[in-house]
Amino acid sequence: MENKDNQITDTFKARISELEKENADLRVAAQQFQLLKITADKLPNNKAKGKNHKKQVEVNAEEYCHLLNMLPYGFALQEIICDKKNKPVNYKYLAANPAFERITGLKTDQIIGKTVLEVMPDLEPEWLEFFAKVALSGEYCRFESYTNLFEKYYEVLAFSPSKNRLALMFNDITERRILEKKLLETMVQTEEKEREKFASNLHDEVGPILSSLNLYISSLAESDDKNKKTYILPQMQNLIREALTSIRDVSNDLSPHVLLNNNLEKAIKAHIELCKDLLPVIFRSNLKEKRFSHSVELVFYRIVKELLNNTIKHANATNVSIQLTIGDNLLKMKYSDDGIGFIPDVVFQNSIGMGMVNIFSRAKTINAHYIINTKPGEGFHFELWTRVI
Repeated sequence: MENKDNQITDTFKARISELEKENADLRVAAQQFQLLKITADKLPNNKAKGKNHKKQVEVNAEEYCHLLNMLPYGFALQEIICDKKNKPVNYKYLAANPAFERITGLKTDQIIGKTVLEVMPDLEPEWLEFFAKVALSGEYCRFESYTNLFEKYYEVLAFSPSKNRLALMFNDITERRILEKKLLETMVQTEEKEREKFASNLHDEVGPILSSLNLYISSLAESDDKNKKTYILPQMQNLIREALTSIRDVSNDLSPHVLLNNNLEKAIKAHIELCKDLLPVIFRSNLKEKRFSHSVELVFYRIVKELLNNTIKHANATNVSIQLTIGDNLLKMKYSDDGIGFIPDVVFQNSIGMGMVNIFSRAKTINAHYIINTKPGEGFHFELWTRVI
């Protein structure tokens, strides 16, 4: 279930990243529009310039029109309407591009010449306040907000291209905001499942041991039989050691403390030592005492643990080789076993392959690259590398 949650989380993150890039493109387009405006403002307002000046003005006008019509984002130019105290209270539509119609559903020929409150009388006050802020300051502003009118979230960039004019560029970010909400919910659910798993491990592993220990203590307190005490005391000591081991295992699953006290090489060696009775592992490394960021060490450590776990549970292997190297600012890990191998496309579609999917997800979090080479009867070979400073 944890692996499935990781998949969902990574899918959400990838799509959010794509949508954020689109919003970044919106901001670039707004900057280009402003640049055109600045360029136009710098044109000399001098009749002596004659044809050349007129031609340059016409070229800039064409650039404006071309940019507006090609934009995938909504654009509207409005005239500011002020009250007697010179406070902006409404805005009249002067122009809009094709994307405006597509994003809002409002037809251009039905809004030009009309005011915002005539077209959208139920528009939330915060939008008008935002417009007023831009109109009064003349500064470039950006905000994201939800409007009940269209039941959508919008990112809006606004600026005043000239006196009494308000230019708006906007994009529908509803999908992104919904995904961000789902991502947050998924993360909260995942954390809750981890807490439940932690509580379950404590209950199932440590609870019975402590209960047995309590019975032994009660029996010891009620008896004066030396033979009974001679038997009970070693049993109690064994139970205490078992409880400490269980607590250490649960703690290590939550956060590998071995990485806090040791470097990556020593941490992996320590885990290999735990597996030595189950599977012989040849480990080579040139890292020595070198340290990396906690996230990089954590990902490499967890991936090695996952690979060893998969080999022990599924591969029927007799030997494992792990190589950890650093060179030219590249941290590399090579893992091989002589097990039964598998067909990747088949395995990744069932529950057994979820462990590998989890490995891929972890690798992406540190921008690592990986290669898998495996076939039935030819073992399993995995390489992982990432650039480090």
